[in-house]
Formats: sequence, C-alpha cells, structure tokens
Amino acid sequence: MLKKKIITVVNAVSPTSMPINEFLLYRRKNFGEEGSVLTISPLKENHKNIFKDLKITSFKNGILSFIKYLWGNSNQILHLHQPKSALLVVLITIILPKRFFRVVTIHNNFEKFKMITRLLVLFNSLFATSITFVSHSSYNSFPKFFKFLFKNKCKPITNGVDVSRVDVFLKDKIVAEKTNESIELIYIGKLHKQKNHDKLINIFSKLPKTYRLTIVGEGEDRKKVTDKINRLNLNDRITITGIVPREQVYDLLIKSDIFVSTALWEGMPIGVLEAMSCYLPVILSKIPAHVEIQNESDINFICDSIDEFISKIQDYANFSSKERLDLGIKNRKVVEDNFILSIMHKQYDLIYNKFNGN
Repeated sequence: MLKKKIITVVNAVSPTSMPINEFLLYRRKNFGEEGSVLTISPLKENHKNIFKDLKITSFKNGILSFIKYLWGNSNQILHLHQPKSALLVVLITIILPKRFFRVVTIHNNFEKFKMITRLLVLFNSLFATSITFVSHSSYNSFPKFFKFLFKNKCKPITNGVDVSRVDVFLKDKIVAEKTNESIELIYIGKLHKQKNHDKLINIFSKLPKTYRLTIVGEGEDRKKVTDKINRLNLNDRITITGIVPREQVYDLLIKSDIFVSTALWEGMPIGVLEAMSCYLPVILSKIPAHVEIQNESDINFICDSIDEFISKIQDYANFSSKERLDLGIKNRKVVEDNFILSIMHKQYDLIYNKFNGN
C-alpha cells in the first residue's frame, strides 16, 4: 500500500510558523516527505525565496484550483492546524464525494479562544478523524463534554523542539560561560497581547542600567510596545529585532544570559524550549504550559508578580557565569528527555500509520 501524503493546512505560511517548521519541514528533512501546503492567504512576496521548494496552493489565488487540488488528493491525510483554514477545508471536503482523513491539532488553551473560535474548533472536530493537543495543559483546558464527545479521537502530544537543527548551528560555536559586560535578557514572541510585553517592559524598567533586553518578534502590537519603550526612555537598552531567521535566533540566544517570558498563555512555547536547548537559564510566567515544563525540572523558574520576576532575574544575574551555564545545562537535559521533535513525531506516526493501514 502506498504511503499517504500529509497535506499541511494553515491560514498562511511564514518563517516562524510552528506547523511549517516543526511539522512539515521537519518531516520533509527527516522522513523524505513531499511537503504540500494548503492556505487561505497566498505566500508573501518577501517569503517566496525562503519557501521556493514548497508546493503551496492558496484559496485566494484561485478557488477552483484549490478545490481541484483537494479533489485530486482525496484519500490523503489533511493535517489541520488553525481553525479558520481548517473550517474552509472541512466545508469543502464534506461535500465532495471523496474520502479524506482529517487530523485536527489544537495549538492553544480552550479558555483563551474567543467564542467564535471555540465554535470553529467544535465544528472541525466533528469531522476530524483524530484530534491532537500540543500539550497536556492544552488538553486539560478543554471542557469535560468535549473530551467525552470525542474521547476516541483525542490525544495530547507534547510539542517539541528540533535539537538537531539547534546543534547544527551550535557545532561551530562554543557554549561557554558568558563574559558580557551587561546582563543580556532575551524574549522570543510575536508582538501581541498574549506575550504580555507590557509586563516585561515594566519589569525591565525597574532593573539597573547594566541590563539590556532583546525582544525577538514582530506583530500587531509593535507600535504599542515601541511607544511604551520610548515613553520610559528605554530605547537605548531594549532592541526589537523583528522576524529573523532561526539560525540568527539561536545566535542571539547563545549570546544572552537569561531568557524571560511573561506570556499570559501558551500552547507549548517553542521559544522557551529553544532557549533551554541553547543552554540558557529561563524565568517564566505562571501559566499551565510553563508549569508543564517546570514539572520536568528540579529548578524553580516560575514567577508571577513583577517583584518575583525582578528578584529571580537579579538572583540569576548575581550568579557567576559558570553557575548560569550549569542551570542552562540542566535545562538542555530537560528538553532532551521530554520535549524534542523526534519524540513528538513518533506519536504522530502512530496516528498517520493508522490511515496507512499499519
């Protein structure tokens, strides 16, 4: 029996997309899979060179060609990652006289979804062959009725990081004790209220002038974040990089001293896991996904109030660079044991192989 194609369905393709990087590109590199994508929005002009080898079919580039693609790929696996694009594909495929296997992956916690998104997730799940959650905290956040209704479909599969990709970058680098003159803090996350940059900047504003902060990301709150930085006269100590290639992210991480996340919610934060993979100590907000990582560690890195963050940051800053590296080594071990993509994809293979008759 021929192995079924896995078609990734997302709203749009971007360099920071978790479904593209941790699913499609990882499986293409490690399993030799083709890597086809269905989207609502077409690929942005400045991303075309990055994804020139991907076959991308966009709804907005032609409805008939989109439907024709689905018709020609019946009996394949549609991996649906985002509620809007999932709804589009579900609506089309349920009226086509063809068979499709639909895997719905839920990337966030139920209480953080707007009501319309909850309804979309429920509708898409009705027609899913399998439903996965990117963390146990995401699975646990869903109401009992949902898990009862779809009990034979639901499975939490913890997200992971591609440590091999990190190590390819690190092989020519020396992960050693830092000799920075200032204390370099770093945060990876889109500029969106979810990531709670407002709290991060409030924390940073109370730290001595020997501290610097790099924010890696871009988003709709860019002006709001930069206005606050300027208002507090912190623009000479805070840098916003925008979207940068992953290898540059790793470079920024290994040059930093401490990773800090003030996020209000997460499914399973890849940026945190990448920081830990790069041997950084981390300080994280008290949310279920962060606590899920904490539960696999003997280091207490969870904080809640601004004062707790400031205290923990200054504690780590007062450590010797060797002590901070020792924390980073422990963090790396936590990732290797619990949060790597090879473990995650073994679990997904069990689902995909059921559709292949294995």
